[in-house]
Amino acid sequence: GVLSGFSMVRTMALGADVMNSARAMLFSLGCIQALKCNTNKCPTGITTQDPELVSGLDVDTKAVRVFTYHKNTCHNFYEMIGAIGLDDPRKLRPD
Repeated sequence: GVLSGFSMVRTMALGADVMNSARAMLFSLGCIQALKCNTNKCPTGITTQDPELVSGLDVDTKAVRVFTYHKNTCHNFYEMIGAIGLDDPRKLRPD
């Protein structure tokens, strides 16, 4: 899975055209992997419609966390691209 700038570089170097990072985004929201996503009883309020559990999810705070995680991951990705001598991530290819 794509969790970091390094995993993004690795995935592109192996030839990927597209990357998804749902698991990492859940972690940045505060997911604790309680494995209750499908039960409507997520203790962090992320994957539930239960008003009592959702009340623990502070959207304003979590939005900043997700934004910061994504910004830093992309920054790390571009730093690695530059460190290997490329000026454009599209030049990163498996050949």
